[in-house]
Amino acid sequence: MTFIFLGDVVGKGGRNAVKALLPDLRREFNAQFAVVNGENSAAGSGITASCAKELLEVADVVTLGDHTWDQKGFENEIRFCDRVIRPANYSDTQPGRGWGIFQNPAGGEVAVIALQGKVFMRESAYCPFETAEKILTQIPSHVKTIIVDFHSEASSEKLAMGYFLRAKSPPLSVLTPMCRPPMPVFSPEAQPIFPMPECAEPTGACWAERWNRY
Repeated sequence: MTFIFLGDVVGKGGRNAVKALLPDLRREFNAQFAVVNGENSAAGSGITASCAKELLEVADVVTLGDHTWDQKGFENEIRFCDRVIRPANYSDTQPGRGWGIFQNPAGGEVAVIALQGKVFMRESAYCPFETAEKILTQIPSHVKTIIVDFHSEASSEKLAMGYFLRAKSPPLSVLTPMCRPPMPVFSPEAQPIFPMPECAEPTGACWAERWNRY
């Protein structure tokens, strides 16, 4: 299966870029499924239901991170956003859900899990490792594709989650936005469709070069 993950999408410019480019990218790479992290898609901080609706015109699922609640009123709106998931390791008393099973337009089902790291994060969250372990036991065995958006700051924590989930059967695809340098996709069969340009340091210019190719 080929899928595309984009994030973080920032502000109106980011939303417009996703709407303009993602359909072509899906066709070019024959990507059956697309996940977008939209936690900063509303004026650069947080998200609203209207911003999520824009992104879901071209994506299948929107994931969130530590800026989930930055926009006033979204704690009520998220209850009606079936394809938007906030970090699963938030308290169960918080609105929304942290994972779901979604229909793949090409057939079958895809499980998507959102998790937030603890290192250097302002928002308090439960242990992402324990949360992942618990969720995996709840996913039906017929769902063969599981995508984890691990939204964290420390590369060491990202790597730890990657190796933790790679040991599962079947191995999971772990996606790590906000990462310098970019972490590998932890799946034996997975190959990134946007290879990082070679450079001495993974600066903003390197990321711009990768994006500007398209």
